Amino acid sequence: MNKKRLHRLWREEGLRARAHSPRKRAGCSTTPLVDTNAPKVVWASDFQFDATVDGRAVKIASMLDEHTRESLLHLVERSITAERLLAELQQVFTARGAPPKVLRMTTVLK
Repeated sequence: MNKKRLHRLWREEGLRARAHSPRKRAGCSTTPLVDTNAPKVVWASDFQFDATVDGRAVKIASMLDEHTRESLLHLVERSITAERLLAELQQVFTARGAPPKVLRMTTVLK
């Protein structure tokens, strides 16, 4: 039975229909946006996946400063382990001094 028809029948019988709450959409952040008015305020990190002509996977980990658009990390491998990624991130944080105020991780859900 259609959900709208069921709710209509409930209301006709004097019953309370449950209020509909829209589902949470991917990509909608619950935290307020931070203004990137200076370097080292917001760094954005992203993972991308691609494949070569022969069908083998290629993984790309990148990070950039949103104010200067400077690339801080660019790691391209067939397999990126957590240990390798942590080591690369540690090198970036060590080379740049103090960490940023916000480290934004981008995820895309299909």
